[in-house]
Amino acid sequence: TRNHNGSMLPFKRGAFHLAVQAQVPIVPIVMSSYQDFYCKKERRFTSGRCQVRVLPPVPTEGLTPDDVPALADRVRHSMLTVFREISTDGRGGGDYLKKPGGLGEARL
Repeated sequence: TRNHNGSMLPFKRGAFHLAVQAQVPIVPIVMSSYQDFYCKKERRFTSGRCQVRVLPPVPTEGLTPDDVPALADRVRHSMLTVFREISTDGRGGGDYLKKPGGLGEARL
């Protein structure tokens, strides 16, 4: 979940509850920032590059509904770490995290 300044918002937990109930793994997929080629005013994409990274599956076997908040936070943290990496490495997704006025470490 992203907001208009490119950071990741807290996750909703419905999908995590479903995964725990079904005892199936969660497969996180992270896409780099698209801020450099998305016009939020016009809600339109232009040409650009982004990276997509599929992270290792996160097992849910043996977890209960009580484990969902920690599971969601753990998955979000791992995804946010990769999001920062692929959004700032110069190979796609832009470098808005490095620009003045961009998001700082404390705000993500």
